Amino acid sequence: MSQPVDDDLVIPSAIYRGDQRVRVHFTPCTLDQPEPVAILYLLHGAGADETQWSDVGVFDAADTAVIRGDLAPTVIVLPDALPTFSCAECASNYRHHLLDEIEPRIAKLAPLDTARRAIGGISRGGGMALRVAGAHPGDFVAVGGHSSVDVPADTLAAVADARLPVRLDAGHDDSLLATSQQMARALESDGGDVELVESHGGHDRPYWRDHVTDYIAFYAEHLGASSR
Repeated sequence: MSQPVDDDLVIPSAIYRGDQRVRVHFTPCTLDQPEPVAILYLLHGAGADETQWSDVGVFDAADTAVIRGDLAPTVIVLPDALPTFSCAECASNYRHHLLDEIEPRIAKLAPLDTARRAIGGISRGGGMALRVAGAHPGDFVAVGGHSSVDVPADTLAAVADARLPVRLDAGHDDSLLATSQQMARALESDGGDVELVESHGGHDRPYWRDHVTDYIAFYAEHLGASSR
């Protein structure tokens, strides 16, 4: 069994006109896996960078899930780039950055199963994850908005129409809790597959750290379990 590996990459981006940092984590068994492995993109929030998700413990949570057999070997991708504005063009450009600029570089290190690709994010990153998934639902098997900012109704309608599984969550002391509740209601009214989780906490790293294992469990449900 190969050990987990972290890799900090610098990737040239035509979209963002310069080099962009990307932190990549290969869970156990990923680098010696004969079959293509799953991909999980996790986007940071405003004012943070590509280290936010690793700081709240996502790598340890994912590694534990793989060792237990709950999660298939997965490449976790943490981009630094995050558009300041949320718009349809921004989402299209960001999808291009992820799938056409970052992903080919990672594919040189491990074979990727593009039919098992999920995306999620914290706060503004959650909003962008929903935006990207709504614009290109066929590219993903699940999307998560963790303490997410709001997104337009047409984005939610597209996600619901594609029956793309969604997890929304926020703490009781988070000012964005009402936003998550409203988005969940909109997805449900459009026939979407949505789970809303409310629990103690605020809009901060202690909250996300407390729930990172739950996030991995959600993504594992759709990326697959280990076959070992």
